[in-house]
Amino acid sequence: MTKLIINADDFGYSKAINYGIIETHQEGVLSSTTMMANMPGLAHAATLAKEHPNLGIGAHLVLTSGQPMLNYSHLTQSNGDFITRKQLNKQLDSLDLELVYEEWEAQIQQLQRVGIRLTHLDTHHYVHGLGELWQPMEQLAKKYQLPIRNCLNVKEHLTDTKIAPAEELWLMFIHEKMKQMTQPYSVVRDELLSIIDEEAKHYATCSVVEANCHPGFLDETIMFGSSFTHARMREVELLCDPLLKTILENHGYELVTYKDI
Repeated sequence: MTKLIINADDFGYSKAINYGIIETHQEGVLSSTTMMANMPGLAHAATLAKEHPNLGIGAHLVLTSGQPMLNYSHLTQSNGDFITRKQLNKQLDSLDLELVYEEWEAQIQQLQRVGIRLTHLDTHHYVHGLGELWQPMEQLAKKYQLPIRNCLNVKEHLTDTKIAPAEELWLMFIHEKMKQMTQPYSVVRDELLSIIDEEAKHYATCSVVEANCHPGFLDETIMFGSSFTHARMREVELLCDPLLKTILENHGYELVTYKDI
């Protein structure tokens, strides 16, 4: 049986995102999420976390959204926000990895201060798979004794591959048809679930898989702060669809969190 962690990124981004994540946990197959320490919905997410103790919650460490916890001026824009991922890509060779470590640790500690018992670590926009950013990630994983997400071949670089227990990262809704919002879900439902069914066959050959997703509802914070908006609602529909649960069961998946690995 394949252990499957279905993890929603961006918990704490905004109230609308938080509510979407909780709905997919309560009504659907979502078992896990990762939480942002530096975004407007943090306090709201912390309250919801206490009400839903079975939801695994990790740290969604950030270098490309919101503002830093520490004085990190060489990776911020003029308004104090972090630079974009596109800008980060251009600066990978000149990053101060010690400062990245300190910033990410500050984010971890902020989540602990609001009462979150962390299950694992990952990063916004998968940045720990870029350049040498796997190094501070691995250091933090060892210090806090937490597993990390395996993405962008990061496992190949780690000195201890057990830190990234998932064999593969299933980008569950990356298919372009999942993002098209020109028709209601009832019209495209069968086609989208068929795509998931085919992918589920592939990943069922692994022992541990993380499926990454971004469910959520919309508010002004997400509409004006993120490039990924309306299709988050489609992910809520899919994750709460009873047939998706049946598909996963038919392929022998067991839904777990990182603390169960």
